[in-house]
Amino acid sequence: MITVLGTNFILFFFNIAGSNLRHSHIYISYGGFLERFLISPAQHQIHHSVATHHYDRNFGTVLAIWDWIGGSLELAKRDQALKFGIDEKQDAGHDLKTLYLSPFREAWQALLRPIFKENRLMSFVTFVNKWRAARLLLLIGLAFAAVAGVASSVGANELNIYSHRQPFLIKPFLDAYTEKTGTKINVVYASKGLAQRLLSEGDRSPADVILTVDIARLHVYADKELLAPVESEILLASVPEHLRDPDNKWFAFSKRARIIAVAKTAEDAHSISRYEDLADPKWKGRICSRPGSHVYNRALVASFIDAVEVEKTQEWAQGVMDNLARRPQGNDRAQVKAIFEGVCDIAIINNYYYGKLNTSEKPEQREWAAAVDLIFPNQDDRGTHMNISGGGVAKHSKNKEEAVRFLEFLTSKEAQELYGAINYEYPVNPAVPVPQELAAWGEFKEDQMPIARIADLAPQAQKVIDRVGW
Repeated sequence: MITVLGTNFILFFFNIAGSNLRHSHIYISYGGFLERFLISPAQHQIHHSVATHHYDRNFGTVLAIWDWIGGSLELAKRDQALKFGIDEKQDAGHDLKTLYLSPFREAWQALLRPIFKENRLMSFVTFVNKWRAARLLLLIGLAFAAVAGVASSVGANELNIYSHRQPFLIKPFLDAYTEKTGTKINVVYASKGLAQRLLSEGDRSPADVILTVDIARLHVYADKELLAPVESEILLASVPEHLRDPDNKWFAFSKRARIIAVAKTAEDAHSISRYEDLADPKWKGRICSRPGSHVYNRALVASFIDAVEVEKTQEWAQGVMDNLARRPQGNDRAQVKAIFEGVCDIAIINNYYYGKLNTSEKPEQREWAAAVDLIFPNQDDRGTHMNISGGGVAKHSKNKEEAVRFLEFLTSKEAQELYGAINYEYPVNPAVPVPQELAAWGEFKEDQMPIARIADLAPQAQKVIDRVGW
């Protein structure tokens, strides 16, 4: 399942080696040795030769080994002149009657010919032998069908996941689920392009589960109708209504708070209590931020629009821009580092970045975290803005029951505790307490706005961001 630009990596390099030129006049040979394993463009061109001795040669599209085993392999020859197509005598026409009816007529004639030709007993024996052969082929076909059925049942114990989340962030969950159920899990990781891949794969897609890192990406999958609605009492009980899709196509599995980090040395900055305070001119030249168009900040702006409407949101965003110490850049870790280095005193970050820095194996990153205090904004009104990680069942999943069981596992106590212990994210399941590490940062009130509203308001939020140049 390794891919390059959305294509299986073996086929990608096979095409780079000239495979797409097999239906051209361009001669590309892989040499006598490789051509016993892989069909070169020159070999496939032989398949289309009008020469009689080239009939029924090189059936393979990628692999040559079956032709080699079956005796139909023909190696390419540099000095061989080829004419492509079929002779006029062979051309039986390409109308619907010829294409769809003639094969049945010819097969029937071939079956009956031995009976009526010269009325010989041997011909009847030949017919009987053919009938026996046909029954044998039928039995072989049924046997293959039975094997395929067994293979299918075995495949039911496998789960294919398309994930935007980095491997190290979800591997502990996958290992825990495999240990618990015995299910083998295959994962395709990509930061971008998975929705387009699902669209191109259509009902042939092997994906069973989609995992993403924020509401914006979840909305893309739902909007493109790439997720299947799920009926699960466990998910409905474990995930609060405002943290799941109204049609139950996606569910939140963890929460992350968009908080304010301030330098411990900046005593006046500790007076900040609301996001709105960041637009105050007294913080001019003292704020750092990643670009506003990033999904984390765009979601925050969308939550502002939900709370105070577009005009006031734009005034706030302009005020934040006017107070920046440098142009928007870097990720949330870079903002904490900038505070440590004295570039600024205030930054907007996701809470789990602080957790990662605070427990990092790199001493310098622990120093960055030690340089800041955390503020959970808007505790006297709407609460701190929250975003989510989440996922759903792929629309064309061949293993929906197992996919739903996996989603249910992600909302279980075991998995919810893992989200806190490993990723420093808050549990969505109200029955699961906040992990000790996160609880030590303080209790806080969360914004309860329906998370789906963020996706609805994202286009307006982006316009605000563009207008102020964030």
